Formats: sequence, C-alpha cells, structure tokens
Amino acid sequence: MRLDWNTIDTCFLDMDGTLLDLYYDHKVWHVELPRRLASKDNLNKTEAKLRIELITEENKGTLSWYDLDFWKRALDIDIDEIEIALSHYISLRTGAIEFLLALKQKPLTLFLVTNAHPRGLDRKLEKTLIGNYFDHIISSHEIGLAKESLGFWKGFHRRYNFNKSRSILIDDNLNVLKTAKEFGIKHIYGVQRPNSKGEAYSSEDFFLIENYSSLL
Repeated sequence: MRLDWNTIDTCFLDMDGTLLDLYYDHKVWHVELPRRLASKDNLNKTEAKLRIELITEENKGTLSWYDLDFWKRALDIDIDEIEIALSHYISLRTGAIEFLLALKQKPLTLFLVTNAHPRGLDRKLEKTLIGNYFDHIISSHEIGLAKESLGFWKGFHRRYNFNKSRSILIDDNLNVLKTAKEFGIKHIYGVQRPNSKGEAYSSEDFFLIENYSSLL
C-alpha cells in the first residue's frame, strides 16, 4: 500500500515495536521482572506474573504503566537495573534504518513519539543511534499523558501546531492508533509483528504493515 508522500509533511513514528523489536521489552517485563519478583518475595512464577498483571490492568494505557519509577515503587524492584542488564537484546526491526534513510530524503518533519520513560528512551537511543534521523524526539512523559489519551494529542498539537490532514502516524499500539484517529490524524498505520518472536497482530480498523517498503 504505497502512499502519496507529496500529501504528507509531518511523520510521527513510535519507537518500541515500530522501529525497535519489541522482543527486548518482552524479555524485560514478561520474563526477567517476574523472575526477580518471584525470587524476592518467595513466589512461584504464576503468582509473580499475576501480581504484575493486576497492577498492569489497573494502569494500562496510563502514564504510570510506562513509568519506571512507578514500577519500582509498586514492586520494590529496580527496573533500570533490569533494562541495563538486558540491553544487549535491544535491536532494530528489519528495514528500520533503510526506512528512516528514505524518509530523510523527503521534505518531512520527522518526529519520534514514544511512551517510553526518558531514561529507557535515552538507553535505546544510545544503543541504536536512531535519534540522529529525527527533527524532534518526544516522550509522552513530557506532555504528562500517555499517547492512548486524547489529551496527549491535544497537548502535543498545541506545542507543535502540525497539520493533522497532512500527517502520518505509524505505531504498533492499536489503542494509540484509535486515539490518534479520533484526534484527526489522517494517515494511520499499525505494525503486523512488533515482536519478531511473537504472534502477528490483526486489525479490522487499520492497515498493519509487514515491512516498511510497502509504504514507500
């Protein structure tokens, strides 16, 4: 599904699961964090995962869910330490750099827009060097609301005053896509397989890209 890029002057790209392989985050949050919680509180794996899931259900889609300090307070575990220990798993999705290079050849303002906590964001930028391709890098923590919130997009728009009808968003989070559509972003695309070792997503509402070249 190729786009007419002449009708687009602003491009918003998510980071985790869109440009970066979500497998790293899976290892941090679904493998190592439950293991450490089980060890610390003398729980079995199922009990540890259930405790994390309960906190997740209460906070999913909010800024707290993405806040490393929130999780440290909730579980008394240093999430930064886990992320650093597993940082060798941080990797780009196939074709990400080629896509960014192609976008840099177009007359676009290019934004990296992520829910990642600023410390985690900095680690991933240092590891992958993708920050060099963007005109602006925005963590939703700067706005004070997660991208799943309509208020994020209103605050983001007040700050940068982009043309919604000439903007494109690519994000692996379907709830973010729904909110962005409600806000009025014209061109919206999801990602078919954010985690290279995970299952493929499906959606009746959005086109999910398998590889970036389909948009060029």
